[in-house]
Amino acid sequence: MANKNTWMVSGAIIAVLLAVVAYMGYQFYVPQTGAVTYVPSTVFEGKITNVEVEPGIVSGVGMYDRNCIGTSDGMTNCDGGIKTSKYGVLNFHYVHDMAIEPCIAPGDSLQVEIIDAAGNSIVTRSGASGHHG
Repeated sequence: MANKNTWMVSGAIIAVLLAVVAYMGYQFYVPQTGAVTYVPSTVFEGKITNVEVEPGIVSGVGMYDRNCIGTSDGMTNCDGGIKTSKYGVLNFHYVHDMAIEPCIAPGDSLQVEIIDAAGNSIVTRSGASGHHG
């Protein structure tokens, strides 16, 4: 009789633990009421590093995002390729918080505002391809 009670108590403890773990997992992954829906930022500041440019605005399409390296403060340095009709493919070096701002991705519709001849630029994502990571 004691052996049967031990198994029943052990089973009940395991069931309670599984229920607690399942509840905690549910709470972690499901947005809470009133939570803000995730909306990726669409503006990146950085520098064109591969060609000489002049101040102005050009449109382009995302070609690649590579060489992403984390920094000590939680940000990420990346090189994004932006295909333009005026300059060909621009290599845009930028720093961003990947948790808030997904990387530039192939197919993204982008506007490049070139601030100065040194290549300092602001890139605005106006349309996403859906392949962000």
